[in-house]
Amino acid sequence: MMHVGHEGPDSLHRLVMDLHKRLNAMQAEMAEEVLDGAAVYNLGASDRPFVSAFMRGINRTVKLKFNHPGLATTATRAGDQLVIQNDIGTTDAHVIVIRVHDLTVSVTYTDVHPERLAFFESMLKPQGVIWEKESTGVLALGAPFYVATGHVEPENVDACLGYLEFLGSRLVFLIDWNHARKQLRGFLRTPDRLALLTWAAETDTGHRAFLELGGARLVNQAIEATAGSSMHFGDRLCDRLGDAEALKFLRFVFQAATEGLLSSQSEALIHDRIQVTLATHFSNEDRQLLRLAADHAGLVFELAISVRDGLQGEPDGAGKRARRARRFERDADHLVMETREAVGLRPDYAIFLQLLEAADDAADALEDAAFLLDLDALEGKPLEALLTLADLLAEASQEWIKAVEHSTQIGVVANVLETEDFLAAIDRLSVLERKADDSERALTVSAIKYAKNFRELHLFTAIGGKLEAAADALKHASLLLRDHMLEDVIDG
Repeated sequence: MMHVGHEGPDSLHRLVMDLHKRLNAMQAEMAEEVLDGAAVYNLGASDRPFVSAFMRGINRTVKLKFNHPGLATTATRAGDQLVIQNDIGTTDAHVIVIRVHDLTVSVTYTDVHPERLAFFESMLKPQGVIWEKESTGVLALGAPFYVATGHVEPENVDACLGYLEFLGSRLVFLIDWNHARKQLRGFLRTPDRLALLTWAAETDTGHRAFLELGGARLVNQAIEATAGSSMHFGDRLCDRLGDAEALKFLRFVFQAATEGLLSSQSEALIHDRIQVTLATHFSNEDRQLLRLAADHAGLVFELAISVRDGLQGEPDGAGKRARRARRFERDADHLVMETREAVGLRPDYAIFLQLLEAADDAADALEDAAFLLDLDALEGKPLEALLTLADLLAEASQEWIKAVEHSTQIGVVANVLETEDFLAAIDRLSVLERKADDSERALTVSAIKYAKNFRELHLFTAIGGKLEAAADALKHASLLLRDHMLEDVIDG
């Protein structure tokens, strides 16, 4: 940045700024008329459409400042150019001066916050503004201020009028902008705070209603009412919900605040809407963890089918089948790690890690079975008993998928049909686990009686043991899920 002016109260820009504000006040006093809300003096006939265009923009969005003062506009003809000035807010160094000469529109914008100046420039980027320079000065009390100067050269009168209207419509989004940015610190990371404020401007939602209703306090009250033990001192909302969900929720807060105040809704109603929506976001977390469990269940099913197909002699190639089983098992491990990370942020959701770790024991056992199956070709009468056991595991893994899928559809007010289907799947898993126990014992008897050698006996019993262990693991996981749904969700 280029530095202009000198330290102390007599900097050139400070003098110019003071003169502008004094002239602005004098001009308002001397105004010959009010044109669409602007105090105007000494306008020519050709100036009026340009002032009206700027004021159309101001008037379209001025309601979004609510009770905050600002956006007073004055306009006059000064030599060969039209000069429009707007005070934006109440800060001494927060003004904009617009000059129109022929069809060239020049803007001089002054701000004490460099971040807000950058935001202002970003709002005008679609208009193709050419920024000529930025400079820095010092206010009387020693605080710095920043100045940006730019211009745009529209192709015709209509384009010029359109630019002035757009420019006027953006100024309300500068009022209290830095205050809103700071109020969001406890909920969003810096890029998402800027993204939220940009979205609020682009959608003509604004941030002033959020501040009118208490800003950070508005959100914190909703958190205190809904989050329970999931939020601790120093936690940020984005750390609990995730960046995308937190940003989505804050967009709703801005929108609910603006729509509520504009339609004269009671503050209590707006607070309730925000609280209910936040509760939905928190309840969605267990749905997301259940979706991870459902994805994991799908991998367990693939492993069970792979083992069964291998025993049936499906022409997929033993080596290829074993490699695919290893890939399924690694993918299952990644889902467990993802769940572990999520539960690390939400210890009250530890049950999801417990049930997924139990289900992962089934994935590990099935991958071990696929590995053993790849060591040698099996045949003879024991193979029939092993196939029966493998069929039971394929069916059990399918019931596990059903149980998890049905659980994602059950809320506090449980649908009777979904609950019945969920409980039926859980019960079926217990039945299949008992059958697997019996089948594994029958396999052991058959292997001892008919195995051709110790090598074959070992493979039959080892694979059978892995399949029975997988059935035990699925039953354990299903009981954990059953207890959670009945005690924490349906009765919760």
